[in-house]
Amino acid sequence: MGCDIHVHTEVKIYGVWHHYAAPRVDRWYDFFGHLGDVRNNHCVQPIAADRGMPKNASALTEMDYEGWGVYAHSVSWCTRDEWSIAYERAKSNKAGLQCRFDFVEDIFPPECTLECRVVFWFDN
Repeated sequence: MGCDIHVHTEVKIYGVWHHYAAPRVDRWYDFFGHLGDVRNNHCVQPIAADRGMPKNASALTEMDYEGWGVYAHSVSWCTRDEWSIAYERAKSNKAGLQCRFDFVEDIFPPECTLECRVVFWFDN
């Protein structure tokens, strides 16, 4: 049985967080460990473990999370920069790693100048 990550990206407009996207992120345990301390087989220091669901999360993010019920665990959030750091650290664990997409730019395009965050949780 595997563990998957569920991701919702949000942007802040006039002080209110709005849903931006729900990108599919492939299973990658090294990244999960660096980001949220899930399947942390290398005992690395996670970037954004156990922050919980933001109290001001968008309604769509909240609704999807609640729909997972007891199967959702390790809910947290991070900034775009923290997501990038976790990605770079996980990538350095695998020489010659080839991703099928850009882990950072697929989450938020570089031209996005709004305040951004990633809300995520895991299932297994």
